[in-house]
Amino acid sequence: MEVRGTVEDGTVSAELHSVALEEAARLLLGRHHLVTVYSSAGTLIEVRAIGNRDGGDRRRTRRDERNQRLADLVRDLGQPDVRRREQAVEELGRIGGMEVGEVLAQTLRGDPHEYVRAAAVAAWVKVGAGGLGAAPLREALADEASWVRSAAIEALAKVGGATAVGALGQVLLEDASARVREHAVEILARLGGDAVGPLSIALEDGDEWVRERAGRALLAIANASKVSPGSPTP
Repeated sequence: MEVRGTVEDGTVSAELHSVALEEAARLLLGRHHLVTVYSSAGTLIEVRAIGNRDGGDRRRTRRDERNQRLADLVRDLGQPDVRRREQAVEELGRIGGMEVGEVLAQTLRGDPHEYVRAAAVAAWVKVGAGGLGAAPLREALADEASWVRSAAIEALAKVGGATAVGALGQVLLEDASARVREHAVEILARLGGDAVGPLSIALEDGDEWVRERAGRALLAIANASKVSPGSPTP
Protein backbone atom coordinates (compact mmCIF):
# COMPACT_ATOMS: atom_id res chain seq x y z
CA MET A 1 0.00 0.00 0.00
CA GLU A 2 1.20 3.53 -0.74
CA VAL A 3 0.74 6.75 1.21
CA ARG A 4 1.40 9.82 -0.90
CA GLY A 5 2.06 13.33 0.31
CA THR A 6 2.81 16.65 -1.37
CA VAL A 7 5.38 19.13 -0.14
CA GLU A 8 4.43 22.71 -0.86
CA ASP A 9 7.57 24.46 -2.09
CA GLY A 10 9.31 26.48 0.61
CA THR A 11 6.96 25.52 3.43
CA VAL A 12 8.39 22.35 4.94
CA SER A 13 11.32 20.06 4.22
CA ALA A 14 10.78 16.75 2.48
CA GLU A 15 12.35 14.99 5.45
CA LEU A 16 9.94 16.48 7.98
CA HIS A 17 6.96 15.86 5.74
CA SER A 18 8.04 12.27 5.22
CA VAL A 19 8.29 11.67 8.96
CA ALA A 20 4.81 13.08 9.47
CA LEU A 21 3.46 10.82 6.74
CA GLU A 22 5.18 7.88 8.36
CA GLU A 23 3.38 8.47 11.63
CA ALA A 24 0.03 8.91 9.91
CA ALA A 25 0.56 5.77 7.88
CA ARG A 26 1.29 3.69 10.98
CA LEU A 27 -1.93 4.86 12.57
CA LEU A 28 -4.04 4.37 9.45
CA LEU A 29 -2.60 1.15 8.11
CA GLY A 30 -0.93 -0.60 11.01
CA ARG A 31 1.08 -2.70 8.56
CA HIS A 32 4.01 -2.50 6.19
CA HIS A 33 3.67 0.06 3.45
CA LEU A 34 5.35 2.58 1.15
CA VAL A 35 5.53 6.31 1.76
CA THR A 36 6.23 8.50 -1.28
CA VAL A 37 6.72 12.25 -1.10
CA TYR A 38 6.17 14.50 -4.12
CA SER A 39 6.76 18.21 -4.65
CA SER A 40 3.79 20.40 -5.57
CA ALA A 41 5.03 20.19 -9.17
CA GLY A 42 4.66 16.41 -9.10
CA THR A 43 8.36 15.57 -8.78
CA LEU A 44 9.25 12.54 -6.70
CA ILE A 45 11.34 13.59 -3.68
CA GLU A 46 11.53 10.58 -1.41
CA VAL A 47 10.34 7.00 -1.07
CA ARG A 48 10.37 4.94 2.11
CA ALA A 49 9.44 1.36 2.84
CA ILE A 50 8.41 1.14 6.49
CA GLY A 51 6.76 -1.28 8.89
CA ASN A 52 5.22 -1.29 12.33
CA ARG A 53 7.03 0.65 15.01
CA ASP A 54 6.78 -2.32 17.37
CA GLY A 55 8.24 -4.74 14.81
CA GLY A 56 11.49 -4.91 16.79
CA ASP A 57 13.94 -7.47 15.49
CA ARG A 58 11.25 -9.56 13.83
CA ARG A 59 12.41 -11.35 10.75
CA ARG A 60 11.68 -9.32 7.64
CA THR A 61 8.74 -10.68 5.72
CA ARG A 62 8.44 -11.03 1.99
CA ARG A 63 6.24 -8.01 2.04
CA ASP A 64 8.96 -5.98 3.73
CA GLU A 65 11.46 -7.05 1.10
CA ARG A 66 9.06 -6.28 -1.75
CA ASN A 67 8.31 -2.83 -0.41
CA GLN A 68 12.00 -2.11 0.05
CA ARG A 69 12.72 -3.21 -3.49
CA LEU A 70 9.88 -1.04 -4.79
CA ALA A 71 11.29 1.91 -2.86
CA ASP A 72 14.72 1.34 -4.39
CA LEU A 73 13.30 1.10 -7.91
CA VAL A 74 11.15 4.20 -7.56
CA ARG A 75 14.23 6.02 -6.29
CA ASP A 76 16.09 4.83 -9.40
CA LEU A 77 13.43 6.52 -11.52
CA GLY A 78 14.83 9.82 -10.30
CA GLN A 79 18.38 9.07 -11.41
CA PRO A 80 19.91 10.96 -14.35
CA ASP A 81 21.07 7.80 -16.14
CA VAL A 82 18.50 6.87 -18.80
CA ARG A 83 19.39 3.19 -18.93
CA ARG A 84 19.10 2.90 -15.14
CA ARG A 85 15.61 4.42 -15.23
CA GLU A 86 14.65 2.13 -18.10
CA GLN A 87 15.84 -0.95 -16.18
CA ALA A 88 13.93 0.19 -13.09
CA VAL A 89 10.75 0.46 -15.16
CA GLU A 90 11.27 -3.02 -16.63
CA GLU A 91 11.72 -4.55 -13.18
CA LEU A 92 8.66 -2.73 -11.84
CA GLY A 93 6.71 -4.39 -14.62
CA ARG A 94 7.91 -7.80 -13.46
CA ILE A 95 6.99 -7.08 -9.83
CA GLY A 96 3.46 -5.85 -10.58
CA GLY A 97 0.75 -4.58 -8.25
CA MET A 98 -1.66 -1.65 -8.20
CA GLU A 99 0.88 0.72 -6.65
CA VAL A 100 3.32 -0.17 -9.42
CA GLY A 101 0.69 0.68 -12.03
CA GLU A 102 0.36 4.14 -10.51
CA VAL A 103 4.13 4.68 -10.52
CA LEU A 104 4.36 3.56 -14.15
CA ALA A 105 1.54 5.88 -15.18
CA GLN A 106 3.38 8.76 -13.50
CA THR A 107 6.60 7.79 -15.30
CA LEU A 108 4.79 7.57 -18.62
CA ARG A 109 3.51 11.11 -18.17
CA GLY A 110 6.62 12.70 -16.72
CA ASP A 111 9.92 11.05 -17.66
CA PRO A 112 11.94 13.29 -20.01
CA HIS A 113 13.30 10.46 -22.17
CA GLU A 114 11.20 8.64 -24.76
CA TYR A 115 12.91 5.26 -24.18
CA VAL A 116 11.88 5.31 -20.52
CA ARG A 117 8.33 6.36 -21.37
CA ALA A 118 8.10 3.60 -23.99
CA ALA A 119 9.38 1.06 -21.44
CA ALA A 120 6.72 2.30 -19.00
CA VAL A 121 4.04 1.55 -21.60
CA ALA A 122 5.25 -2.05 -22.01
CA ALA A 123 5.57 -2.55 -18.26
CA TRP A 124 2.13 -1.04 -17.64
CA VAL A 125 0.57 -3.73 -19.84
CA LYS A 126 2.40 -6.48 -17.92
CA VAL A 127 1.16 -5.09 -14.63
CA GLY A 128 -2.41 -5.08 -15.90
CA ALA A 129 -2.87 -1.62 -14.42
CA GLY A 130 -5.39 -2.67 -11.81
CA GLY A 131 -8.29 -0.22 -11.88
CA LEU A 132 -6.50 2.42 -13.94
CA GLY A 133 -8.15 1.33 -17.18
CA ALA A 134 -6.65 2.28 -20.53
CA ALA A 135 -6.28 5.99 -19.73
CA PRO A 136 -2.45 5.95 -19.58
CA LEU A 137 -2.30 4.25 -22.97
CA ARG A 138 -4.62 6.86 -24.48
CA GLU A 139 -2.35 9.56 -23.09
CA ALA A 140 0.69 7.79 -24.56
CA LEU A 141 -0.95 7.94 -27.99
CA ALA A 142 -0.56 11.72 -27.80
CA ASP A 143 3.11 11.58 -26.75
CA GLU A 144 5.45 13.86 -28.69
CA ALA A 145 7.73 10.91 -29.55
CA SER A 146 6.55 8.52 -32.27
CA TRP A 147 8.48 5.75 -30.50
CA VAL A 148 6.20 6.06 -27.47
CA ARG A 149 3.06 6.30 -29.58
CA SER A 150 4.05 3.10 -31.39
CA ALA A 151 4.66 1.37 -28.05
CA ALA A 152 1.16 2.39 -26.96
CA ILE A 153 -0.30 1.05 -30.19
CA GLU A 154 1.40 -2.30 -29.62
CA ALA A 155 0.12 -2.34 -26.05
CA LEU A 156 -3.44 -1.76 -27.23
CA ALA A 157 -3.21 -5.00 -29.21
CA LYS A 158 -2.99 -6.78 -25.85
CA VAL A 159 -5.85 -4.77 -24.38
CA GLY A 160 -8.10 -5.56 -27.36
CA GLY A 161 -11.84 -5.00 -27.60
CA ALA A 162 -13.76 -1.83 -28.33
CA THR A 163 -11.33 0.26 -26.27
CA ALA A 164 -8.42 -0.65 -28.53
CA VAL A 165 -10.41 -0.27 -31.75
CA GLY A 166 -11.67 3.18 -30.77
CA ALA A 167 -8.26 4.43 -29.70
CA LEU A 168 -6.55 3.13 -32.83
CA GLY A 169 -9.25 4.67 -34.98
CA GLN A 170 -8.34 8.04 -33.47
CA VAL A 171 -4.70 7.41 -34.34
CA LEU A 172 -5.63 6.91 -37.99
CA LEU A 173 -7.51 10.21 -37.98
CA GLU A 174 -5.12 12.35 -35.96
CA ASP A 175 -1.51 11.10 -35.94
CA ALA A 176 0.81 13.09 -38.21
CA SER A 177 3.26 10.20 -38.69
CA ALA A 178 2.49 7.85 -41.58
CA ARG A 179 4.62 5.18 -39.94
CA VAL A 180 2.57 5.38 -36.73
CA ARG A 181 -0.69 5.23 -38.70
CA GLU A 182 0.65 2.22 -40.61
CA HIS A 183 1.43 0.53 -37.30
CA ALA A 184 -2.12 1.23 -36.13
CA VAL A 185 -3.45 -0.47 -39.28
CA GLU A 186 -1.28 -3.53 -38.55
CA ILE A 187 -2.71 -3.83 -35.04
CA LEU A 188 -6.29 -3.26 -36.22
CA ALA A 189 -5.80 -6.08 -38.73
CA ARG A 190 -5.05 -8.41 -35.81
CA LEU A 191 -8.25 -7.36 -34.06
CA GLY A 192 -10.45 -8.73 -36.83
CA GLY A 193 -14.01 -7.86 -37.73
CA ASP A 194 -14.49 -5.19 -35.07
CA ALA A 195 -11.83 -3.10 -36.83
CA VAL A 196 -13.57 -2.90 -40.22
CA GLY A 197 -14.81 0.66 -39.59
CA PRO A 198 -11.42 2.26 -38.82
CA LEU A 199 -9.71 0.22 -41.54
CA SER A 200 -12.25 1.46 -44.08
CA ILE A 201 -11.41 5.04 -43.11
CA ALA A 202 -7.72 4.24 -43.61
CA LEU A 203 -8.46 3.49 -47.28
CA GLU A 204 -8.67 7.27 -47.71
CA ASP A 205 -5.35 7.95 -45.94
CA GLY A 206 -2.91 10.34 -47.59
CA ASP A 207 -0.10 7.78 -47.48
CA GLU A 208 -0.11 4.99 -50.08
CA TRP A 209 1.44 2.43 -47.73
CA VAL A 210 -1.24 3.02 -45.12
CA ARG A 211 -3.94 2.65 -47.78
CA GLU A 212 -2.38 -0.53 -49.15
CA ARG A 213 -2.07 -2.16 -45.73
CA ALA A 214 -5.63 -1.20 -44.87
CA GLY A 215 -6.88 -2.78 -48.10
CA ARG A 216 -4.98 -5.98 -47.44
CA ALA A 217 -6.29 -6.12 -43.88
CA LEU A 218 -9.90 -5.67 -44.99
CA LEU A 219 -9.49 -8.38 -47.63
CA ALA A 220 -8.04 -10.78 -45.05
CA ILE A 221 -10.91 -10.08 -42.64
CA ALA A 222 -13.46 -10.61 -45.41
CA ASN A 223 -11.89 -13.91 -46.45
CA ALA A 224 -11.71 -15.11 -42.85
CA SER A 225 -15.40 -14.36 -42.32
CA LYS A 226 -16.33 -16.62 -45.26
CA VAL A 227 -14.78 -19.66 -43.58
CA SER A 228 -16.25 -20.52 -40.20
CA PRO A 229 -15.13 -23.45 -38.02
CA GLY A 230 -16.75 -26.70 -39.15
CA SER A 231 -17.87 -25.34 -42.51
CA PRO A 232 -17.51 -27.79 -45.39
CA THR A 233 -14.45 -27.46 -47.60
CA PRO A 234 -15.30 -26.97 -51.29
